Amino acid sequence: MPCDHGCDCGCCEGISHETPLRVTNDPALPAVTYRTGTHGRFLESMLTALSRAGNGALRTLQARDPADPTIAFLDACAVVDDVLTFHQERFAQESWLRTAT
Repeated sequence: MPCDHGCDCGCCEGISHETPLRVTNDPALPAVTYRTGTHGRFLESMLTALSRAGNGALRTLQARDPADPTIAFLDACAVVDDVLTFHQERFAQESWLRTAT
């Protein structure tokens, strides 16, 4: 199946936007969900953005191997995003009386 930019290399297969997740919480829960994504979802979204047709020079980057420096950098960014959203959720737990510990 051809990619967004017309090649048959397979660099666009199986990827889709995974973040931000929609955050919904019902009333009176003992804990709130506040994370907009996890490591895997953040990485998947960044890889999807590489393949998007409007990204100019980045469209020609077809590497998806985790050992590639560019993909390794995106993986590191996904780790940072995961840690930040984890702590943001913990902070949100303490912002409401019912969920505060």
